[in-house]
This record gives sequence, structure tokens and C-alpha cells, in this order.
Amino acid sequence: MQAYLRAPRAQFAQLGESWVAFSGVSGETHVLNTESVALVETLDEHTPRTAEAVAADLALETGTPVEEMTAMLSDAWPMLLQAGLVRVCGSTACDPA
Repeated sequence: MQAYLRAPRAQFAQLGESWVAFSGVSGETHVLNTESVALVETLDEHTPRTAEAVAADLALETGTPVEEMTAMLSDAWPMLLQAGLVRVCGSTACDPA
């Protein structure tokens, strides 16, 4: 099962209605929405989590149905990976090194 880690040195700051994110991996800055920032903030740099676990936690926190939260986050994963804010891991038992 595929899991994800927060990329090292990822930093966030709110800028009006949006967020600015700096990737320590790519050295680039990106503008994100609140949902994307919440997704990354549920991740840890060392303990991998599945997309399903992240969606379940955020659904519980916001009172949104899990299926709806999963759909809302589905487009965010590829963008966050490409931006260098999230790293993919082969399984929840992977070595994050």
C-alpha cells in the first residue's frame, strides 16, 4: 500500500485567503489552498501515512464525509508531490531515508 511523508524543511505561511509554501527539497515557493496545507500538515517527515488515513482524519476534523474529503484531496496529491512538499513511500513500513 502506498504511503506518504511530509518533505523535510517544508514551511507554510498564510497570505490572505491562500497559503505560501516553501519546499526545502526543490527550493521553490508555491501558492496553495487551505485544503492542501491541511493535507501536508497531517503528515510527518518520518512516519508514513496513507491517503485514506489522511482523508479520514481531515474528514473527522471538519465533519465532512470521508468520501467527499477523499475526492477533495485527490487532485492535491500529485501537485504536492511535484512541488516537493510530499514524498511517496512504498508502504507504511518503509524506511523514509
